[in-house]
Amino acid sequence: MAIKLIAVLIAGAVAAAAFSGCKAVPSKEAVNAEITDADGIAYETRISVAEWADIEWEEFSCECFTVSVPKGWNVTWNSENNILSWRASRPNSISYVSYTEQDTAAKSSEEMKKYAVHSYMEKGSVEEYFENMYNCGYELKYPASGSFFRAVEFVPISDNDKVCRELPQGRLRDSSAIFGEFSENNILGEGAYSAAVFSTDSSLWTIRHIILGRAPKGELTNWIPIYNRIFDSFQYTDSYKSTRKSEDTDYLPDVCDTAPLNAAASSRPLEDVIQQEKHSDIVGGYERVYDTETNAIYRAYIGFIDDQGTDRRYVPITREQYANGYSGWITKQR
Repeated sequence: MAIKLIAVLIAGAVAAAAFSGCKAVPSKEAVNAEITDADGIAYETRISVAEWADIEWEEFSCECFTVSVPKGWNVTWNSENNILSWRASRPNSISYVSYTEQDTAAKSSEEMKKYAVHSYMEKGSVEEYFENMYNCGYELKYPASGSFFRAVEFVPISDNDKVCRELPQGRLRDSSAIFGEFSENNILGEGAYSAAVFSTDSSLWTIRHIILGRAPKGELTNWIPIYNRIFDSFQYTDSYKSTRKSEDTDYLPDVCDTAPLNAAASSRPLEDVIQQEKHSDIVGGYERVYDTETNAIYRAYIGFIDDQGTDRRYVPITREQYANGYSGWITKQR
């Protein structure tokens, strides 16, 4: 079989920092290629660029902070009692990132009733916090949704001295990052979560530095570089910092530290990631290929490699490259 390019519109590749290294992504333009099969029938292939490889950025600002987000994403936030929380959400998706400076959860079921909250903690662990926050809170809001959350891998946070300095009056109970899986409205998802849990009195746990990023299952690897850029761009406004100081609290946590998020996202054994990615390709009818000219990785229709004939611009990926995500799809146009 022979392949000849009839319209090459890619201008080049740009680097996107991923937690597992750097990967190239194509420009937003498409590539069309004409293929003639063994029967002499010509058809076209087309590269469709994935959403995470085609991001336009815009700045969101309010009286408390500024942050860069993908164009069209929704940003919600709240600031009460010197506690700031915000979320950047991908429209019509379960994908989002969020940060909360502090949260509290009752220590026991009795305290739960006393404080009229629905999520409580007996052990005071990060795993328990996220399981209760999701499994209790979400089910109350959306009953019979069939949702679940479970922690899969754990990563201890090493810089506990810094965490403890930011809350000197509390006793550190647990500080860790988690890779977790969940379902929401029958959609399977995965996420990276981190938090620090303190015991501050006999009745409540205080949870600080609550960071999470979520995506549909199999897509988290692709979205992590985008999530990192969102967090890294976050800035408190000068007026908000002045307000916090004037109220005798100059504590402002370092939200730019995405190391726990990255650690959680990359905590699964490589073999597990490879098997998941291979399974998703088989189910979708794809073979994953590497573009030797742009260094991009695509999910191509099965048989695409053979259809190239002697032109070997695209080659099969290595096993390790399954952990690098992909930049788009190559489909056959009939």
